[in-house]
Amino acid sequence: MCNQTCLKAQLLAFHCYLLNLIYFHFSVNGYRYVKWHVKGIVPTRQDVVAFRATVAHALCIPPEYVIIAGIEPASSVFIVCLIPDMYVEMLEEELKKGATFPNLACCGICDVEIDGNTYYLPGKIPVHMRTETK
Repeated sequence: MCNQTCLKAQLLAFHCYLLNLIYFHFSVNGYRYVKWHVKGIVPTRQDVVAFRATVAHALCIPPEYVIIAGIEPASSVFIVCLIPDMYVEMLEEELKKGATFPNLACCGICDVEIDGNTYYLPGKIPVHMRTETK
């Protein structure tokens, strides 16, 4: 007999096999979704593992605390992570202050979306949003 959890695991395995995508969707108390816009890659499993390690390093947390919750392919890629609340709040405060996070920018991350608010990494603001200064 297979329960609901078993069926979800089988569906996930089949979905990943059929479409060669990585996608997990679950919620965990104490974690929040953070959406990362990564420019110009079609991620492989190794790219996702490296991305996870880079995010963990930037936030000074163990990689186990960064849970990949989804990958949305488009002309660029959106990677959704579950990160503990405390670290999301620290990240958001640093982004509001204009922190540069060079290791994230080097990975091609253009912006970070937290609770519907989009924060652009310095030097990565889209051309249509830049203002001319004289």
